[in-house]
Amino acid sequence: GSDLLKTLFYYLENRGSLVDTANYLFIHRNSVKYRLERIRDMTDFDLNNPREQFICHTCLIHYYLREHR
Repeated sequence: GSDLLKTLFYYLENRGSLVDTANYLFIHRNSVKYRLERIRDMTDFDLNNPREQFICHTCLIHYYLREHR
């Protein structure tokens, strides 16, 4: 869902900070953790891997740029 994409995007924008992501999205830190776990379960991404973080972040930037044309 869009909440998961938005959470992943801001998590990567905030360099993996749960607190900063939660503050930006106005949700609890545990909600961010839960959403990230759902993303990991659905995609099998390793968000601790810098290369995968970069790829995900680049793809999300591309997605949001195309969406807002």
